[in-house]
Amino acid sequence: MLIERDLERISSCQTASPAPIALIYHSAADASPFGDALLQTARQVAAAAGDRISLSTDDTPGPLGSLCLTISLNHGGNIHYMAMPDGMEAPPFVEVLLDASADLSQGDRPWVEAAQGLADPAELIVFVAPACPHCPMAVRSALGLAMANAHISIIIVDAQHFSTLATEFQAKSVPMTVLDRGLSWTGVVSESDIIAKIASRSSATFDTTLFRSLVETGRFEAAADMLQAENGNALYLDRWLNSTTSSRIGLMMLAETALNRDPAVLNSIVSEIASATESEDAALRGDTADLLGQIGHPAAIPALKALLNDTNPDVVEIATEALSALC
Repeated sequence: MLIERDLERISSCQTASPAPIALIYHSAADASPFGDALLQTARQVAAAAGDRISLSTDDTPGPLGSLCLTISLNHGGNIHYMAMPDGMEAPPFVEVLLDASADLSQGDRPWVEAAQGLADPAELIVFVAPACPHCPMAVRSALGLAMANAHISIIIVDAQHFSTLATEFQAKSVPMTVLDRGLSWTGVVSESDIIAKIASRSSATFDTTLFRSLVETGRFEAAADMLQAENGNALYLDRWLNSTTSSRIGLMMLAETALNRDPAVLNSIVSEIASATESEDAALRGDTADLLGQIGHPAAIPALKALLNDTNPDVVEIATEALSALC
């Protein structure tokens, strides 16, 4: 819960008579000590703010299907807290309540105009942890965008309390931010850089960026969805032909996931994948043979047979095993 100093700041803002803010506690019909504490914080705020901030409750879930405290801003934007806004996380939370009606174009905020120019809706999920010293900075950047543009919604999630969600989005370190439940990044990123990431969604290279992000963070189900889409094979082939030894681990795991769904999903690019068996990189030759064995398409047989004469005995062994799976 908020400390007395924070409540005094909220209370003192009544004299400015800014436009009202609505707090909505979504219980999701889930009684828990965490939810009770979140609701108590909302009650503290509403009591301190007087008529400026209203509070209502709703038993429906929030945007991620769980309990949350929603801050409905006067311009129509929404901020959703699935984390306790106390301790180090209190200042960004209080700043939103104080600044929601402020003219963000005033002061040293050069990114505001660019943020206001974003026309398409965007969602940012920010995973945090109570003891993380960097998380408040990541939250503050995201919240600033929500205040500048009603099309941007923010969800702040306690990765420890909502561990299932953290696992789903592979939030292994915090702060981690997820754009539109796809592209993700870790660490503190400036408002301008987040705006650039949001704007890049309309670029010709965004699918490549998103696909790479999903694979690198281990979100193989989501990456498999992309792989099964129209340009999915081209995305996979580009990543494979330009891969490193470490990045191919994720690509192999993605192939396993996708092939379990559809054994023919990579058939159309077998010949192109097989071209990597001619690489000067022995590790790439061996990994390609392994992948071709997983795919199991007969078009790979000539390339695999050629590897039986490879100068690297490990490559020969892998090619032999792959051929046994095909023949």
